[in-house]
Amino acid sequence: MKIRSFFLLCMAAVAVISLALSAVITQVAWQRLQEKDAGIGATEAFSVALKALELLALERAPTNTVLNAEQASDPVAAKRLGDARANLDNALKDLATRLPADDRVGREQIAGLQRAITATRLPVDREGAKPKGQREPNVMAEVARSQLGLTDLYGPILARSLQSVTRSDPDLSSLAALAATAAETREVSGRKASSVAAALAAGRKLTEGEIITVDQLEG
Repeated sequence: MKIRSFFLLCMAAVAVISLALSAVITQVAWQRLQEKDAGIGATEAFSVALKALELLALERAPTNTVLNAEQASDPVAAKRLGDARANLDNALKDLATRLPADDRVGREQIAGLQRAITATRLPVDREGAKPKGQREPNVMAEVARSQLGLTDLYGPILARSLQSVTRSDPDLSSLAALAATAAETREVSGRKASSVAAALAAGRKLTEGEIITVDQLEG
């Protein structure tokens, strides 16, 4: 074999190897980029999930204001409640749109929560349209229990969102878990406050069940 031919053959072999290595490197880089994109998307969805949890709690205060107002359909209280409801509803819709296309379970969980929220709001609207003296005497306590139950329904939604972050980008799992713990701490504090809000608004003592609930949340 002539030296020139041998040299060209070696160069061709090097070129083939280089192209193969380039293809492998490109594929690996592309996979990592896709993983990072998936991690960013999961993290953004998790951020919305944490925000929705906060808004779920923030609807309680204006709800209590409406049910404790002296006049029927107090316009200022009604507007505050309407804004709080709209913020929560929009956050849940946003969260649903951020779920992966094949996450049917996640969408069903959010839809179930939305139905429960609607059911919880019905007695608020019904009794809030009456003067305070004509409202059902235990409506505040009943609504408070229902609203706290919504948080229990939300737990699996938040947990599923956290798992999505962990799967998409394990490097973010510890930070996401820390954020979830902080949100849970805030929620427990809010639940404790809500457990006594109805009694304070009605000027009565806590029931035995409410005292037990407060003690459990304190723990």
